[in-house]
Amino acid sequence: MENRLVVGGRKVGGAAQARRGKALLYHTTLIVRPDSIPMERLLCALRPGYRTPAVPSHPFPTASLSEIIGAEVPLEQVGVAAAVGIARTCGSEPRDGVVTQDEIRRAEELVREKYGTERWNRQH
Repeated sequence: MENRLVVGGRKVGGAAQARRGKALLYHTTLIVRPDSIPMERLLCALRPGYRTPAVPSHPFPTASLSEIIGAEVPLEQVGVAAAVGIARTCGSEPRDGVVTQDEIRRAEELVREKYGTERWNRQH
């Protein structure tokens, strides 16, 4: 399975996962604008002598969306595009709104009673 998003031979995004027992951490990355921090400082796979007992990373030349397009891409625009894509994939349309007090209370309750508990975080 391909885990990278490549445009013009340069990686602008990718995905990775780590499994520990019954837990799974899955993350994706999209490089929106160039950064002053070299990738070698961020990614272990690009450091000299890198070794892993798991599936190794495969370094690839990177670029940002802004570099590929030739203009700055506003983060808000990326967020809107992601929301539209996710909603449509789920058979819906995004809609403007605000988080209600009931939703905030329910989220706080879930943190207190489930997701913030030692039991949840040790088992999952």
